[in-house]
Amino acid sequence: MEIRKFKPYGQWVWGEYDFYVNNEIVAKFRTQLIGSDYVYVYFLPQIYRDEYCIRIDKRYITHDEALDKAIKIVQKKLYALASNTLSDIKQVEMEK
Repeated sequence: MEIRKFKPYGQWVWGEYDFYVNNEIVAKFRTQLIGSDYVYVYFLPQIYRDEYCIRIDKRYITHDEALDKAIKIVQKKLYALASNTLSDIKQVEMEK
């Protein structure tokens, strides 16, 4: 997994990152407003249809700690997605 700074117009927007696996974006870490108490992790694989969002309260933690939490969330979600796919591959059902 690779974490890149979000650069929409060639300049980095402070505190915003994109998560990539094999050069495919899988999640994004965004702040809504500077100085806001929350950051959001949007999980983007097609199975969730861009609707899955987790809000992290950062009132009592630093921005770097919030990013670490986001990394763990994305890793757990990707691991669950991969393990579900592998278990579905093992189970073969055939319609007759």
